[in-house]
Amino acid sequence: MAFAEQSEQRGTADAVRAGAARLDDGPFAVLNGDALYDTESLATLYESAPAVGSYRVNNPSAYGVLHAEGTGDDVRVTGVTEKPADPPSDLINAGAYVFPAEAQGWLDVGESERGELELTDVLERACAEMDVRAVPFDRWLDVGRPWELLAANEWKLDELERRIDGEVHADADLRGDVVVEAGTEVDAGVVIEGPALIRSGASVGPNAYVRGRTL
Repeated sequence: MAFAEQSEQRGTADAVRAGAARLDDGPFAVLNGDALYDTESLATLYESAPAVGSYRVNNPSAYGVLHAEGTGDDVRVTGVTEKPADPPSDLINAGAYVFPAEAQGWLDVGESERGELELTDVLERACAEMDVRAVPFDRWLDVGRPWELLAANEWKLDELERRIDGEVHADADLRGDVVVEAGTEVDAGVVIEGPALIRSGASVGPNAYVRGRTL
């Protein structure tokens, strides 16, 4: 894994440009860091270059709304409008992209009205020069507010599969998908309802009750 530093926060296109030297030749993917995506839809996105992830919401005016043509799994994106007062559809930009190789040379965009260098300008150019597919995501979550962080926590905990690597007292009761990492002690009388993740170094109990969806 390699990292690149964006020395000044000038926008999403500038962030990708900061890391462009570390990109391989060929199509490249960009994911917003403040969102969660289901892995199956991401796999489809990666196989569909050029493409942008899409998701249907009840409040599209709070997001970038995609202009699209077509139906079902054959939807072509023609543009994107950021947070429109009168959105053309409920199909939003999920912040997940696979750009063609030549898009590495399109990152020197101008400033938007809010003074940022926007990756959506690169998306607009891709839409103008080639067919860009809208890949529907089965699941997507914008993560930026406290309640969304809780929802993200629940999402990932729901994916746990039971695994007990730490020390668990014979009188403890672990119910459902509970993960107890190595280096953890669960004492007598403890009840843990899954899904729950007990991280290495933790000591639980005695006689504690840990509810489901707890990290």
